[in-house]
Amino acid sequence: MIISMTACPTPSELILRAASRFKSLSYLENGVPAGWNGPHHDPQTPLRNSAHWVIILLRAAELSGDSWFREAARTLTERILSDSSFAEGRVPVARQKLSKDTVNGVIGVAWIVEGLVEAGNKLGWSEPLDAAVKLCKYFPYNAELGAWNVREHDGTLRGIDSTLNHQIWYAMARAMCVPHAPYLADELRQFLATLDRHCRLNGEQMVTHMLSFPLTTKLGLISRAESIVRIIDPWIGNQLLRKAPIYKRLHSLAKYHAAKEAGYIIFTLHGLARIKALGWDLGRVDAVSREAFARSVKPDFMAALKRNTWSYGYNPPGFEVMEVFRQFGDGSALERAAVAEHYRTQLDMTYTDGGAFIGIADPETAEARLYPLALLSNENFSAFERIVADGGPAR
Repeated sequence: MIISMTACPTPSELILRAASRFKSLSYLENGVPAGWNGPHHDPQTPLRNSAHWVIILLRAAELSGDSWFREAARTLTERILSDSSFAEGRVPVARQKLSKDTVNGVIGVAWIVEGLVEAGNKLGWSEPLDAAVKLCKYFPYNAELGAWNVREHDGTLRGIDSTLNHQIWYAMARAMCVPHAPYLADELRQFLATLDRHCRLNGEQMVTHMLSFPLTTKLGLISRAESIVRIIDPWIGNQLLRKAPIYKRLHSLAKYHAAKEAGYIIFTLHGLARIKALGWDLGRVDAVSREAFARSVKPDFMAALKRNTWSYGYNPPGFEVMEVFRQFGDGSALERAAVAEHYRTQLDMTYTDGGAFIGIADPETAEARLYPLALLSNENFSAFERIVADGGPAR
């Protein structure tokens, strides 16, 4: 049974319900469910969701005063650190799909780093911080392309991770580690200085899904051709062109990326917002982010987002939007209402009155992806609770 609007739990209640379910389902004893990364259907190892749960449990301990949650977070962190890869100086295996890399691009490391840094900071514990810093040194930076390469679990280099939100998330993870390892700031500074070449808006004012590669590369040529198809397709009258195999392939790719760019928009902006919240200057990307967020709160976009495969049932804008609003919003009534609506819609579409997530591609990962709520500062968390409570001013 999906919860009703009137039964909508507050963010505090949601975190405490989740932490209580973690305890009642004996995740600590039986292991955290690994999930399969939603509609991607990529089987994961438990490390990603375990790192998410560390963050949720630590916030639940603060909200409830229950030391069990704090100790559970410590035990779960120890379990993450017990992976043999850490002792071997490797990146742990994050996903198990033969057709893809084992580390889930650079974002697989970022998700683990988030949990380790939170554990280290909140528990006053150096070991997870040291492990997080080591993970951030594993991927080599390509200064020419302005992005990080992927290195496999076995040490093999696989080239640039071409997904923009992956690169942003990894940059955010490095930003979390900089206070403990200042030298990590050098590559991060280089990345942000050239990020505007990658962080562009499509025709719908959404941030593009892929990095921008030079035309001298295969990916650069494909990306440019796809962009041209997006522009000319509404005006094409020649059916022979539409039926051409190369055009059909490019049109399919453009449609796929456009759906992702809409469904991922709050997720992508959330990574940028957290980098900014950590004190980093986004340069011209700040204006791009503000424009994208302004488009994302329009009623027609909000309505369409409910039908997007990559949105509420996978990426959780209802849990990620507050930091985006704080960093890129203008504080208007429209935006406040959109923040509250994202939260209500997230729960209406995916949450049950028993506290579980159902009717979506990967309910176990969806539950663990509550963690962005737990990462909010105390001030922003309280502000979010107020916005949710009053529903945002009426439009």
